[in-house]
Amino acid sequence: GLQPGLGVPVVAQFRATARHAFQVQFQQGDLAVRVYPQGFYQFSIYADSSLTEQQISDLNKTVTTWPEIEKLQMISQTEGLQELQNTMGIDDIFKNIEKNPLPSVLVASVKPEFKNIKDIKELLDRSGKLPGVIKTDADLLWLEKIINILRLSSVVIYSFSLALSLAVLLVISNTIRL
Repeated sequence: GLQPGLGVPVVAQFRATARHAFQVQFQQGDLAVRVYPQGFYQFSIYADSSLTEQQISDLNKTVTTWPEIEKLQMISQTEGLQELQNTMGIDDIFKNIEKNPLPSVLVASVKPEFKNIKDIKELLDRSGKLPGVIKTDADLLWLEKIINILRLSSVVIYSFSLALSLAVLLVISNTIRL
């Protein structure tokens, strides 16, 4: 069955990264504004809701000591629920819930030299094996899937363009012979 806190992982992920979703950067000489998603170099560690504050603090200390981690932000169950209520304006829904369904979340930012898919996957695997962790997640993995889909789409488009070009050449060469 489901463990406590797993019923709303999407909401928990939203609350963990919504504030830090995008960083806007201007480059000198550019007229355009470039938007770089900050969350792609972060990953979230969801703690089991049965953990005590001391156990979550110990988990926080453990992850903070890893050399790949630049910054670690802890979002408690209470902070997450408050932020969700403020963001979505749904105070009334949570009145009848006796226990907060959201897990505590640690949002880890990775140092620049470790900002690649391989290292982040290794960090996800390592943090997923820590005691009291029910789930780990990184937005970078979605980006990897999107990039692969775009690559496949471009191959299909180029192949179609090549086939049409060959068809046009055949029609023109046939017309010239007539």
